[in-house]
Amino acid sequence: MKPAAKRLMGIFLSLVLVIASLVVYSSLLVPKYKDIQNLRGERSALGGVLIEEKEAVAAVRTLIAQYSSVADLRNSLAVTLPNKEETASMVNQFQGIASSNGILMSSLSIRPLAIQPTGLEEIVRPVGILRFSMNLIGEYTSLKEYLKAIETNVRIMDVQSIQVKGAGFTSGPYEYQVEVDTYYQL
Repeated sequence: MKPAAKRLMGIFLSLVLVIASLVVYSSLLVPKYKDIQNLRGERSALGGVLIEEKEAVAAVRTLIAQYSSVADLRNSLAVTLPNKEETASMVNQFQGIASSNGILMSSLSIRPLAIQPTGLEEIVRPVGILRFSMNLIGEYTSLKEYLKAIETNVRIMDVQSIQVKGAGFTSGPYEYQVEVDTYYQL
């Protein structure tokens, strides 16, 4: 073969290889590259979804923690503002507070007060009030401690009135008439 024919054959083979490589590139590599780009886009989108889902899970966990603290709050409120009158419990509390502070409870009367409508009964349940009238006998310092114990009691109570009998005429013990309101939900 002549050298010119060899060169022409070499150029022709080179041209065939370039065209074959372009065909392989365009038919095999370009579609795979597009698939890779699509998969990268999906991965990026799924990464964003994953982040959003993690944030949602964290928000749900926060809500669950808040709900459990609300349940604890509800239980605490049930003690401070019970769903029933619990008259016997209150009598025991007043007697226990009196005896622990060195005061003698000579009499106790209980009177339910009228329920005042609030206009918000759809949202908030109405509150009932029991008024306890007690006759107490003891020293003035004991009465102060008794009133402090009522003030710091778990159940909500308001002292409405205090009357002192024999103050200034004797050196003690004195007689006291104390009225205390306790509250409960209906």
